[in-house]
Amino acid sequence: MEKETITNETWTEIQGNLFQELLINSPKNEKLNKRFGSCDTLFHYTSLNGFISIIETQSFYCTNVNFLNDSKEFKYGEETILKAVENLKTNENSSILEKIKNNIELQLKSDKYVTCFSKEGDSLSQWRAYGNDGKGISLGFEFSDLTESFDKYLTGSHIEYDEKTQLEIIEEFIRLIIEFYKKIEDKYNWNGQDFNNLVSKVIIKFLNNVIHTYKHPSFIDEKEYRLQLEIDGNLYKKGDFDILFKSSENLIIPYTIIKNSYSAYLETKEPNETEPIFGLKRLPLNKIIIGPNLSFDIVKIGLEQFLTNKGYENVEIIKSEVPYRK
Repeated sequence: MEKETITNETWTEIQGNLFQELLINSPKNEKLNKRFGSCDTLFHYTSLNGFISIIETQSFYCTNVNFLNDSKEFKYGEETILKAVENLKTNENSSILEKIKNNIELQLKSDKYVTCFSKEGDSLSQWRAYGNDGKGISLGFEFSDLTESFDKYLTGSHIEYDEKTQLEIIEEFIRLIIEFYKKIEDKYNWNGQDFNNLVSKVIIKFLNNVIHTYKHPSFIDEKEYRLQLEIDGNLYKKGDFDILFKSSENLIIPYTIIKNSYSAYLETKEPNETEPIFGLKRLPLNKIIIGPNLSFDIVKIGLEQFLTNKGYENVEIIKSEVPYRK
């Protein structure tokens, strides 16, 4: 039987088939379904000024993933891949595994932008790092409604901190991808290209997405969940979004702004136009925790008046229980 020649079209089709197979099988796979989690409320720690900006603009800053606070995060993921490859070194596919090690440096810094949340709304470490040292607030959003409220497609990821689970997932993905390509290897004429090298690059590209959901175990108190916007030339391309820049003490940080359907509408409606009943979703804020270093009673009054002014009702406002004073 004559082998089918690989073209750009067939290669795209192969990649799509691989993605579909992984997407369908992941929830059923005992090792991979550890990646799937759930929660009722996601919390975002911010200053009072940050809160006002979020509610008034109905939007969030989305920071380039390579410029997050954990500066070693990307390198940690890369090192985890290499550990997984080492664990599989007795595998019969040793040539592909060796190619992965050789090509790991070919990973491109990701063009992903993320907004970070926590599944814990009253955490000492979070108050210190992101809640204006206890003088900020923690905003609770309805998990199931949050991603749907935006006018762009965002992916959500639970961050994994357990190293054993991280390695198991990477090893299983490597095994499944190699298995997929081995099944079709003899079907195609690879036009003189190194098959093992091609497969290794596919694995690295795929795992590049996975490792951005991994952090070192020392960050486990964060209980992080991310909303991610990918600007990769597929769904969204460069130029579809304004890339802005801000500075820290030692970095220039690229970011963009993600808006929800409500804020997108406000930008286009006429001054005297009445607000439509259907099709709009404000950010689904349902809870606020006032930081341990703020005066609860007076801050609560201000929050209530502000929320009423912005059309929010039935938002629970409570005091932090963290014994932290500064």
